[in-house]
Amino acid sequence: MAQVRLAVDTTVPIYALGVPSPQRAACRGLIDAVAAERVRLEASIGIVQEVAHVRSHRTGDRDDAARQAQRLLTLLECHPVERPDMERALGLFAAHRRLDMLDALHAATALNHGHDRIVTADRAFDDVAQLQRIEPVDALALLEEDA
Repeated sequence: MAQVRLAVDTTVPIYALGVPSPQRAACRGLIDAVAAERVRLEASIGIVQEVAHVRSHRTGDRDDAARQAQRLLTLLECHPVERPDMERALGLFAAHRRLDMLDALHAATALNHGHDRIVTADRAFDDVAQLQRIEPVDALALLEEDA
């Protein structure tokens, strides 16, 4: 069976690393599924910068934030941002008021790498008609069905 490929945005690692929440278990389950080689999670390389920024801002611990961001480089397939990604991201950013620029970049990178689904808790992605947003808990359930 071919390994499942899923695009993700920053909410997945942030919830996996964060304080207890309704999303935490599913996001940790997705990260564990990567380690077990049941899924390949893909994202824009921007996810690494965003996780480092958010973690250092929330915890005040820059060293831990850097370690967690470094770990993402080993867990995720991080796609470089190319000019076509940025051009598409700017179009998405202009067209969708709820989508911030980093999320537009994640969406554009996912689309440009052949994804039509993205795993995220961020409802702003619902506005991008070309992408189906999948809640982390639903993505984990999909993997359980395939197991």
